[in-house]
Amino acid sequence: MQYIWDIVASCGDGDDGKSKNWTEAINKTMYEVAKRINKNYLVASKLNSLRDNPEWLYDLVWYSDNKFGIDKIHLILESEWKTPKRHRQEEYDYFYDLKYDFEKLIMGRSEHRVFIFEGDTKEEIESILDKLIAIIKASKIPLIDDRFMFAGWITSKEFYFDIYIHK
Repeated sequence: MQYIWDIVASCGDGDDGKSKNWTEAINKTMYEVAKRINKNYLVASKLNSLRDNPEWLYDLVWYSDNKFGIDKIHLILESEWKTPKRHRQEEYDYFYDLKYDFEKLIMGRSEHRVFIFEGDTKEEIESILDKLIAIIKASKIPLIDDRFMFAGWITSKEFYFDIYIHK
């Protein structure tokens, strides 16, 4: 998975257009990885040129089907990029936007759930992770052994990774 994050990181030069560039890089890379893992995996995403179906509830989905329809969901992914406050006129609560997208992952049934977000410091990333994991633990929806993978982009140009397996 490090390969995916290296590609994403290379697309984040500057704040303008960051969200669009990074989302496209993630979608493109995740499409390619899905097809390498299993040529029969199907991908639903925002990226028109590299997808088998348009975006569904999630930013990206890996799935397989059978003659009746969807057989299995292998991965669901959500990302939420922080818009710099200098580009906003109103008061802004970034965690509110994170929570909204993250809660979609909690209710999703998938082998893997991936959440990508950003923070200004490692401490901010860790604080956000603590809050997101608290949301999982407080919810009655996740099942034992549900897996949540996190990639927090620290604006110092590196990713901080974590995984939480529900107990």
